[in-house]
Amino acid sequence: MNLQTLRWPVVVLTMAVVLTALFGGGFVLKSRTVEEPLKAVYTSAPSVEKAPDLVKDGNGYAITVTLKDVPDFEAAYTALNQGTKQILKDLPYTIKVADHRNAALEELNHQVSLYVQEGIATGQFATMADRVQQEAAKAGMTARVSVDTDRVYVQLKDKDGYLYSVVPRPGRSTPATSSATAGGFGL
Repeated sequence: MNLQTLRWPVVVLTMAVVLTALFGGGFVLKSRTVEEPLKAVYTSAPSVEKAPDLVKDGNGYAITVTLKDVPDFEAAYTALNQGTKQILKDLPYTIKVADHRNAALEELNHQVSLYVQEGIATGQFATMADRVQQEAAKAGMTARVSVDTDRVYVQLKDKDGYLYSVVPRPGRSTPATSSATAGGFGL
């Protein structure tokens, strides 16, 4: 085969078309098998206020979801986490929960965070919950604290808003499902 007689523009164009088809096909496949089903899990959940933001984060996903004022934050979070895990399987992910917090709720959350960390460290979860509820009552707010094997869930509510916080229990929660707080988001 003589390389000088090859029609190089045709070869380059053919390679470009094939590569575009391969990468485009992969993108469409990922979109239909991961992102669309993941969005469906969140938009169909009664606790979700608005569609989630999905951001491809290295190998995994960062999911930001705004929840409504729900009576049982632990149940709402757990349902979303289980649905996410079914779709993403072993891919790493984080779920960030956006809420409707205000300065008073943030201050109370800061005050009770010591009780939450102490409860996690000592295993005295009933005492922790009582102390959080007492502090909330002093501030004219309500609090609900619940615990599962991986996390502590804190709900704080006043007349103007609500705050959700998820605190991983060390050595139990996988990094893929623990959340992080960033201004206006529940931990």
